[in-house]
Amino acid sequence: MLLDSLLARLPGDLHDGKHSQSADLTLRGVPTHPDRAGPNTSFAVLPSTLPADPVGIQTGLKRGIPAIICPPETTLPRRTRRIFADQPSLTFVTAATALNNNPVSHLHLFRVRLPENLSAQTATLLHRLLEASDHRSALLTSHGGCIAGRHFLQSPSETDCHEWQCFLAAHVRTGGRLLVIEDVSGVRNVLGQVPPLSESIVSLPSKSLIEPLALNWRGSRIRIRVGSSERLAHTPVAGRSALTALDAAFVAAIAAGADPSRLAALLPSFDCDTGFMEPIRAGQSFGVFVDPATEATALAQLIREAREMTQGSVILLTGASARSTLEQRGQLGEAANLADRVILTSDNPRSIEVDSLSRDIQHGLNQRAHLQPDRRRAISDAIRMARSGDIVLLAGKGTHPIQEINGTILPWDDRIHARNGLAACGWVGDLP
Repeated sequence: MLLDSLLARLPGDLHDGKHSQSADLTLRGVPTHPDRAGPNTSFAVLPSTLPADPVGIQTGLKRGIPAIICPPETTLPRRTRRIFADQPSLTFVTAATALNNNPVSHLHLFRVRLPENLSAQTATLLHRLLEASDHRSALLTSHGGCIAGRHFLQSPSETDCHEWQCFLAAHVRTGGRLLVIEDVSGVRNVLGQVPPLSESIVSLPSKSLIEPLALNWRGSRIRIRVGSSERLAHTPVAGRSALTALDAAFVAAIAAGADPSRLAALLPSFDCDTGFMEPIRAGQSFGVFVDPATEATALAQLIREAREMTQGSVILLTGASARSTLEQRGQLGEAANLADRVILTSDNPRSIEVDSLSRDIQHGLNQRAHLQPDRRRAISDAIRMARSGDIVLLAGKGTHPIQEINGTILPWDDRIHARNGLAACGWVGDLP
């Protein structure tokens, strides 16, 4: 898109520099990081990025940017073409969507609006059901997404809006016509204010099509209502919340035109890797689940659901992040009392000692917890504690891909470490 054509579309006050570069430039992107800027990019300065990079504007100018989107009070050389915007974030998102030909306007949008973590879980399951029914779908949630065949684990952020829009444009170019989103502010900020081709709101169905009959850590026995007929089936989806999310996704997929009989046939082998109450299977005789629960309410709900699936012990691994308050850590300990055994470990402690965070959690506990600051070893310890029929809950990370300790950011995946812990105990039966 030509520079002048883009600038004419953007909200804000346009100021032409006295010796500004030619308006005939074709723009390739709108970065918010100066190291990604260049002669064919329009640099966006967001208030949230200024404290972290106060010399970013100078860096961008040295790299030859032809125009800048910035707040009105920003000081710039006179020759710089700039748009002074009272809402620079909105102007930036508008630029990013326009440069990519407004991909959302070519898509049917499913907005998933359910309480708590059910939204992200339902959105993921709906995306999987649509894909399995030969409907080209993309997914965007607060925990990441899947667009144009690529999986992303990072949370959507307005600073990466241009990159997300590029992927959505690729989805449209390759024949994609559907987009499933968790309807939260972070995702909405990335999509901007472009109206979709059409949209549906996904909420809890007034009439359930999937009824749980038996809950077990190995999976669930369910009754499926398809039209006037009913059938019994087994699915690897485990836990009452996961089945509620599956039911909402099932109803939405049918409303989108998916064949109910085909969907029902998929359930016995359905992929339930959502990061929420996600089972880790290696042929072991006990359940291992990964979940992102970091707050007391979510943790208590997770433990209660585990109780419904076993008569054995519930072994909980949890920890507190550096962002939690003293009160929240105490509440986390109170919720952990619902488990039979508790292991306290690290969960993004940053510069705070893990022992200090764990002591705060221990104040709310009525039992003595096992302390292991190294999360990898803690996962192995939890698996070694388990006996046949028990359930091990690895709470706090889910699919979050990093661990931040003492200024060092480490790649992380609880699922990989759980499989390694199971393999060390001789359980390797279901590994791909």
